[in-house]
Amino acid sequence: AVVSTQSTGMELSVKESQEKQAQIGRYDEELRQVRIELSSKQVELDEQREAVGAHDNRVTQLELEIRNLKEEKDMLESDLTEAKDSQRSNAERFSALNRKYEALFHRSNSLQDEYNDYKIQLQEKMVSGIVSGSELMSGLV
Repeated sequence: AVVSTQSTGMELSVKESQEKQAQIGRYDEELRQVRIELSSKQVELDEQREAVGAHDNRVTQLELEIRNLKEEKDMLESDLTEAKDSQRSNAERFSALNRKYEALFHRSNSLQDEYNDYKIQLQEKMVSGIVSGSELMSGLV
């Protein structure tokens, strides 16, 4: 009876040992699966980090482009303001020159009219002088 107890105890020990080995095998397989999954997740995480990095770079690039466009817009607005001021100034100068031209034109016409009147008067005086002279000459004869 002692021998059978011992052999049953050994059988239990061997059986327990085999069960433990099987359990260790399952744990090893689970651990291997977890490592595979972890490795896969690490690859995904690296890809996401790379994508986020690329996205961050694009955002930074867009922010820089926006800043440059705003600066260019400000410069163009400044140039436009200067051009409008210059245009206003030119329009004012043109208006002043136009007024001077109109005044000179009227003065020129007035002087031309006055000249024509004097010319007519001179011709009339010359004609009347010729007539008076001829009358005078005919009276002398």
